[in-house]
Amino acid sequence: MLTIDPWRSKLGALLLKRRLDFQNKYVLYLGTGAGTTASLLAKEARMLYCVEPFPEPMSKFLDDVRNENVIPIMESARSYWKYMPMVEKVDVLYQDVAQRDQGDIFCKNFMAFNPEMGILMAKGRSISQDGKGASLVEDFLGDEGLIFERYDLAPYARDHLALVVA
Repeated sequence: MLTIDPWRSKLGALLLKRRLDFQNKYVLYLGTGAGTTASLLAKEARMLYCVEPFPEPMSKFLDDVRNENVIPIMESARSYWKYMPMVEKVDVLYQDVAQRDQGDIFCKNFMAFNPEMGILMAKGRSISQDGKGASLVEDFLGDEGLIFERYDLAPYARDHLALVVA
């Protein structure tokens, strides 16, 4: 079973609240960053597609993660059609993108790749400074017809919710 420090990874915080299985799964990870979570996911996933648009975190990620089952993709998560040809299949969509339109990014990728499960790390302050941004993401997913479970990630990740679509 995957264990990740909840203070270093929002996925680690979610795993304290909900059991998730990444064993032999094809995982599309949007917003890989420097790769703390991705390096751990790579140990369980059959294939891990890591989408990150910025050169600096991607460079650090590539220095730290050297697994044959990891495919780095330097592209914006908004442009799913650009990396779709590189992705064999997706069992799990995992998104940790702190953008105002994070709900829209998630929904478009979820609909395009049709995974068994989606996990959206919703950061409220990326949308609204009043602390209600994460609930706006919840409303957006509901309006798009996605049914999800909601997990507050406090105290590990303030102003974050994990929304799990299954």
